[in-house]
Amino acid sequence: MSLRFVADWDRIELVRRAVCDSADAVFADECFKDAIGMVASELLENAVKYGANDALVEISVIRSLDDGSDVVEVVVTNEVKAASPSVDALRARIAWLRSFEDPVEAYAAALLSAVEDGSEGGLGLVRVAHEGRATLECDVSQAGRVRVAATCPTPPWEARGANAS
Repeated sequence: MSLRFVADWDRIELVRRAVCDSADAVFADECFKDAIGMVASELLENAVKYGANDALVEISVIRSLDDGSDVVEVVVTNEVKAASPSVDALRARIAWLRSFEDPVEAYAAALLSAVEDGSEGGLGLVRVAHEGRATLECDVSQAGRVRVAATCPTPPWEARGANAS
């Protein structure tokens, strides 16, 4: 599935539902449907919030069976404002996430930080890693564009953490 649209907050929910419906049709797994919808929504929100005004946002959701693994990759690409500090912040947050062995630890640290300093910056990406069980990558090799990819394992999921169902 691949979509391209003008950055607009009102379209995020519509695209999230389309992603959820597609995941439901392929996997028939309620938890995965909700998780992949959340991943798409969080990445799109970042693209609209930090991207260039009225720019195109592209999202693709692709199932890959390469290398013996079964994953879904959610990729959001958008234009960024010239000299935007958000690109460096994005790269730093992804590097910070990778410093943890388990996304549950990163999630707990991010929540504690949000309580202590009152900021929520980057919490969406931490949710993507934790709740979506995603590995995040950022590519800024094209001038003025940022590509964020979240690679999520497909169901069935093994229980993770104390709150896993």
